[in-house]
Amino acid sequence: MHLGKFLYFLDFFIIPPVVAYFLYWLPYELSLMSGGVSAAAVLGGFVLWTLIEYAFHRWLLHEWPWLRHLHDEHHEQPEALFGTPPLVGVIQISLCVFVPLWFVEPVTAAGVTAGMLAGYLAYISVHWATHHIREPKLGYLVRARRRHMLHHYRAGQTNFGVSTGFWDWVFGTEHLRNTHKFSR
Repeated sequence: MHLGKFLYFLDFFIIPPVVAYFLYWLPYELSLMSGGVSAAAVLGGFVLWTLIEYAFHRWLLHEWPWLRHLHDEHHEQPEALFGTPPLVGVIQISLCVFVPLWFVEPVTAAGVTAGMLAGYLAYISVHWATHHIREPKLGYLVRARRRHMLHHYRAGQTNFGVSTGFWDWVFGTEHLRNTHKFSR
């Protein structure tokens, strides 16, 4: 969906306080055991987000006709401000992750949700940077931009991970050869 600047960047400002709120739920008095469990929950949520990002991009945005149509617009106009409307990702992650896990273990629910939201923020940040920072200085962003530009160049058949190339490596969709210069 094409968004104006205000709506496009709103999640960049909404997500950090929401992550902080979920982190607030983590134990006040961290013993070695509870601190390790909380840290593992946050890290697990972050890693889970990267897998969901990959799967959503690969199988939904490139396969489902309605979503593919919207995503094709992004491939045609990569510098345009396309994205999910603000709060949709926050609400979906909260409802699909925090609410069910809260009934099992509230502290773990908060940690996993905080990790997934932090992963979502990383994803939208890296995706924006890959299209709008022409010559990134940070090595991570250089590699992310190269991977993502190859995704656009190869008509969306490879490099579905935006925030990480790990799942492309796992699922055999990684492509790293640069065969020509990119203008975007």
